[in-house]
Amino acid sequence: MKSDRRMFAAAAAVVVLVGGAVVINAKRPDTTPLLPLTGVTISGPSFGTGAPASQAGIGIASSLVRASFEGERGEVLRFDGVGPWHIERVSGDTAWVTGATECATALVAVGASGASSVAMETVDPAPPSSATVWRNVTGTQWVSLVVPGMPANSTLTGVVSGRALGAPKRLVASGRTLTSTSDAFVVVSDDCGATWVYSPLAKGQGPGFEYAAAVTATPDRFVMIGRGDGRGDGFARPIVWTSRDGRTWTVNAGPASDGVYGYSPSEVAVTGNMIVVQSGDERRRLGGTLHRWDGENGSWFSRQGLIEGDAGTLGVVETAAGVFTAAVSFDRTELELSRVGVGALRTDRVPRVTFKRYSAPMLLSDGGRRMWIVGLRADAGRLDTWTLTLPDTASAR
Repeated sequence: MKSDRRMFAAAAAVVVLVGGAVVINAKRPDTTPLLPLTGVTISGPSFGTGAPASQAGIGIASSLVRASFEGERGEVLRFDGVGPWHIERVSGDTAWVTGATECATALVAVGASGASSVAMETVDPAPPSSATVWRNVTGTQWVSLVVPGMPANSTLTGVVSGRALGAPKRLVASGRTLTSTSDAFVVVSDDCGATWVYSPLAKGQGPGFEYAAAVTATPDRFVMIGRGDGRGDGFARPIVWTSRDGRTWTVNAGPASDGVYGYSPSEVAVTGNMIVVQSGDERRRLGGTLHRWDGENGSWFSRQGLIEGDAGTLGVVETAAGVFTAAVSFDRTELELSRVGVGALRTDRVPRVTFKRYSAPMLLSDGGRRMWIVGLRADAGRLDTWTLTLPDTASAR
């Protein structure tokens, strides 16, 4: 789910320069490296108010698609290779979009339909909702598909392509039911989302509340993260499922003594053996915090060396150079871009940036050499996009 983004939208504002509409300090060229050890450069911003005036010649081959700022609007963020990112509606009906990705022959978004935004939270009795996939095979038109065989009153929470594993038409989506005894499940497609196969996920802790929240893929496995809370004391137990094919999953759960208060996982990225999770923090109500797990039972989702305290994350993304994150200070006057390393973050401060006029800025990636910071400026009715570029795969590492 994307509750951390909704919290951020209520408390934060868009990225904008002090006294100006560009992000780069006038004394610092666009091509100046931000992180000397990886050579990331930043340029922008570029501005967008919506979809291009004409999409007649736009296909899916050059397009990227991601979940948008607020899932309950039935929208995605889309980038078509040229121009800035823009917001695109996938459904005119009541819909909740939680994840989106591109496949070999389609753009795909996932979530639920048939329930209001309020009902997407876990309640008992469960709200009337159906796990739903939206596909775009023409470049211009989105078509909804209710996945058969799903548990009643359920939603998909994230989706990833299998192209990293050499399966460009395979999609894996995480899911959950919405009752107070929520169960986690997975659905898999081998035809870019036209048909799906449902499978329940093994319990991470036995009876009780748990769900799957997000999924990603590496060259050798799928990784899904979730949460369990069978004790009802507010200390959630992290859960990780891994799979080599998207169908058969191994479950790993943190020990009962190592719960995280207010833990609400929403995004996941993997670098080597390290799993990095962005989590909403119900106490702070500003962005999210980062946790990591290196596969050893004694270090489940340690916060050591990652963003915490007076900062909130904009996202955690995978690139050709590993995992990156961006964070804003509690007073929303500083932006930092960081590469997640084994011991700590390698951080560089983006000059003269404040967050007082934008809602829900996000960090996005194409999984390769490009990242973007995208912010919605409510007063101007536009998206502002900053492009961050790695020099090349070899030198970035």
